[in-house]
Amino acid sequence: MKKLGIFLLAASCLAGSALAQDAQKTQLANDVIKSMNADKMFDSMTGQIKQMVSAQTSMYLPADATPEQKAKITKVQDQAVDLAMEAAKGMVAKMGAIYAEVYSAEELTAMKAFFTSPEGKSMQAKQPQIMQKMMPLVQQMQAELMPKIGALVEQAKPAPAPAVTATTPPVSVTTEPVSVPAPAKAPAK
Repeated sequence: MKKLGIFLLAASCLAGSALAQDAQKTQLANDVIKSMNADKMFDSMTGQIKQMVSAQTSMYLPADATPEQKAKITKVQDQAVDLAMEAAKGMVAKMGAIYAEVYSAEELTAMKAFFTSPEGKSMQAKQPQIMQKMMPLVQQMQAELMPKIGALVEQAKPAPAPAVTATTPPVSVTTEPVSVPAPAKAPAK
């Protein structure tokens, strides 16, 4: 009985130690996420994404769209982008636990050291410039892909049923009464 008590005490100490290490590692991971300015990255991208969405939509807007219609579409687009960015920020709050699960404490320590270094801060500060320079490439890629995707969709559509034309022979309908024979009587038992 005494051995069981010692074993349970040792097991609870190990479990407590493991939980404390997990908590420290998760805190370290959260520090890495914070040093990466992940939440602020979405703020800086919002304007660029809104411009990209607006440019895409203008390509598909009817030429005769009224200013009121254009304003309504722009408002809905802006609201959609804002919702997406808020959802993305919500994911940032969950990234620490994921980083703690995937990366070792040593890797997290090295990442934190990099992102808090002058080089890491410079890299982060230049990310909006990178995104700005990438946007035209993304737009070009989308412009090239859209017709190809449209052609694939058209090819995948089922062929329309053949239409009845004047060359199709007419179907004749008889109006004469049709006689149906009476059912046979079942044999007697």
